[in-house]
Amino acid sequence: MAVSLASAGSAVLRSSSNRSPRVQDGHLSPHRCWSGRIVTPQRLTQRLKAGPTDVLLLDFDGVIVDSEPEVTAGCIESAAALWSQSLSKLEGAQLAELKNKMRTVRPVMNATWEFLVAARLLASDAKSLDSLLQDWPSVCDWAIKEWGTTQHAIEEHSEAFRKQRVAGDEGAFIQNNMLYPGILDAVSQCQYPWLYAKLSPPNEKKIAAISDIAQRPLVNESKARLHFVDDRFETVKAVLEAPDLKGIRLKVYLAD
Repeated sequence: MAVSLASAGSAVLRSSSNRSPRVQDGHLSPHRCWSGRIVTPQRLTQRLKAGPTDVLLLDFDGVIVDSEPEVTAGCIESAAALWSQSLSKLEGAQLAELKNKMRTVRPVMNATWEFLVAARLLASDAKSLDSLLQDWPSVCDWAIKEWGTTQHAIEEHSEAFRKQRVAGDEGAFIQNNMLYPGILDAVSQCQYPWLYAKLSPPNEKKIAAISDIAQRPLVNESKARLHFVDDRFETVKAVLEAPDLKGIRLKVYLAD
């Protein structure tokens, strides 16, 4: 999901927790936002009329919300239900080690069902951690064929298990998807409190969302600069190389 927040003036964002993503380019980080000086009501009114000078476009999972604990635990449980012979006996130190490995390979995963495949591979040591990181698409294809299953079958199981898990304890599900520290401050303190949200898992949809936001009157007429923050290198690279975004005032940041 891509979320944009228009902010009058140049917003400065800084990380206040070691759990928060760190932005590797410039001084932008989605955790704290304020103007550098006190703004009088008259000056604020003038700024609001002029429109935003900068617009933040923040990826949802990995920038605004830390869903890693919930996704990791849920996918291991789902994989254990699907392939009980490989994962049912995991507990204690073995389970903790698998969770750590799952966190490590998270950046190369593109869909939830892929986490199930990774969990089985890592639990059985069928493939090394490095091989998953270096060429995940090929490893994933190999595993599906080796196990005599299909992407569709794994995906169907994953979606059904997830729905059942959420319905069983919705409160725990929400609690485990935690906002990064400072996000609420950033939203509440920025002078333009308008949010634009669009579901966009693939890179192509995020590129389309950025283009859509750039063409909106609030942004286009004020000639605002867009600041896009994402935690996936592939997405950042795709945005930087997208022909449709070449004429847009855009800066791109990788959150780590």
